[in-house]
Formats: sequence, C-alpha cells, structure tokens
Amino acid sequence: MSPHGFEVLLPIPMASLSRSLWLSTVLAACGSPASTPGDASPHDAANTSDSLFAGDARGVARWIHLDSGVTTYLTGVWVKSPTEAYVVGEGGTILRYDGTSFTAEVGGGGIDLGVVRGDGNGIVLALGKAATSPTNGYSLRRGVDGHWSPEAGTLGAIVGFEDLMFTGPDDGYGIGYGIMHRKGGRWIDCGQPFGSFPLSVWADSGHPTQVFAGGANSSSGQLIHGTTRNDGTILWDPATSTTSGVNLVYGFSASDVYAASLSANLHWDGQAWTPTELGSHALLDLWGTSGDDLYGVGAAGVIMHRTLDGVTVEPSGVNTDLSAISGSGTLVLAVGSDGVVLRRVE
Repeated sequence: MSPHGFEVLLPIPMASLSRSLWLSTVLAACGSPASTPGDASPHDAANTSDSLFAGDARGVARWIHLDSGVTTYLTGVWVKSPTEAYVVGEGGTILRYDGTSFTAEVGGGGIDLGVVRGDGNGIVLALGKAATSPTNGYSLRRGVDGHWSPEAGTLGAIVGFEDLMFTGPDDGYGIGYGIMHRKGGRWIDCGQPFGSFPLSVWADSGHPTQVFAGGANSSSGQLIHGTTRNDGTILWDPATSTTSGVNLVYGFSASDVYAASLSANLHWDGQAWTPTELGSHALLDLWGTSGDDLYGVGAAGVIMHRTLDGVTVEPSGVNTDLSAISGSGTLVLAVGSDGVVLRRVE
C-alpha cells in the first residue's frame, strides 16, 4: 500500500530505474506532485549562491540554496568535513565543494552515478551504471589529482549501483541488482539474496559485520539481515521482514537501524523490526548523528528532522525531489533534481 492508501504496481522493470526515479514513478502513480528530471525547478529565490530559501532572522535553522553550476539530476552526496564534500549525478556529474563553492571534476563521462562515499582514509568512490549499458555497474575512484577513473572495468551482474556503505578503511558494501562487498581493493559478489530489487544497504563496523539491506519490486518489499563471513561473503538470515517498497536503510549500530518504505517506517533494535516515527512523507535518504538527530529527505522537497522533541518538517523552499543528504560537523547538504543543492545553516 502506498502512503496515500492504495496499492501501487509499477509498469516498468525495477532494474531500469534509479532509487530516486523509482520512488518518483510510484508517487506519480499515487497522484503525488513529485518532480522528475528535466522539470523546471520552482525556486522561490534566484539561483545564486546562498539564496535564502527557508527560515527567519531569529536564529532558527534554515536551508539556503547553493549554486551548483549544473541542472542535472543530483543523486548522491558525501560530506567528509566542513571544507570537503562530493556530489554526483546523472550524465557523469561529479562536483567537489570546499565549503564555499563547487568545482566540477572529470572522469565520470557516460556513467549515471547514483552514490558517492568515502572511507575516511583517502578512498572516495562514486558508483553507478553506464547510460548506454545499464546492465553493468561501475565503480569510479577519485585520484589525488581530482580525476576519477573506473576500477577494473564493469562489475558483471550488478545492474547499476544504488547505495554504498563503508565500515572501515577500504572495507564497504555496494548494492545494485545484488550485493557486493569491497575489501582490500577488490569486490566480492555476495549474491542476490532476495526476490526484490535491492535499493539500500547499511552495515555496522563491528566484528563480525552486521549487514542490513532493503529492496522493492512492483508490489512489495523486503528487509534482510546478514553476517559477514571471514572470506568476505555474507551469511544471510533466512527470516525476512516484508513491507511495501523499502527504499532506504540507515543505522547507527547493529541494534539501532532505521528503514523507510512506502507503507511504514521501521526500527531494528537488535531483535525485531517495529514501527517508528519518521513523519508521513516518502523518504529517499536518511542521515544523522543519532536516532535523536536524524534527517530525512524525499519527494517534493521534503526535509524531515527527528529530535528528542519529535519529528518536524523543515521548510526547504523547493518542491523538486531531494534524493540524498549527508553531513559532517557544521556542514549538512541535501541534493536533488535540477541541480539543486541545499545547505543547512543556523
């Protein structure tokens, strides 16, 4: 069931969509005003750096618009520090933000990038699929000169990449039409453990590593949990939780994991998934420092903030889709369609 109260059956294969476009398609079927790439951006202020979009002069947190210099659909963001962040998008778009302005970086041509992440130890990867060959996934690695290069060509059966999670130096998990474990510079195929199309992955940094993944197909979704073996593969728990359209998973520990779907928002306490409050909006990404300081972004410009006082919606000033959010210290960025980049300030 959709958040609007009726079941949604997708008319197109999941494998042909990114997570952002998949949710946009579902919401469009529900009559939502969610935008799609190429829609005119209905900004309420001029598209210049630090244009004020939301908030007031009383010191209340607000979101301002940054001039990214592009109009493409931006699908991923990773903030390493207040002076270093990376944004990726369709058509090979790669941007670096130094806390003041954006610089375009080269090497992503021909690849629709879906996610960017770093291990905090010098490795920064952007994952995606070739626009002309969507059945192959690609991993681009950033060089010290700012040039991005493909790692070992295609990644075989992985259909694109939708998410990436690092748990330590050169140790992480990527998800496309299947799940890959990156360890020591190589990718280990961990298979396609469930029938739904995988959309999001999160893993803790413990030993052994606990891995959580969510996915969706035309009428349902699944949440699965597994434990990493010594050889880098994953032993999946045969028990799964079924809910409609799971499109993101995010956590803080193996007993504090959140999942957002089209029908319910859930929390894993180490034993079971139970309903939790993340607001009533369809979300595309989560980021935060704890369960009591958690942000979510989604369709039609929604920005959700969960604190000890409950869940509030922070005005973004846009109604285009926001597909990703990330932060570090004083820098929190949200990105989305039409080249939109928003920065939270207080």
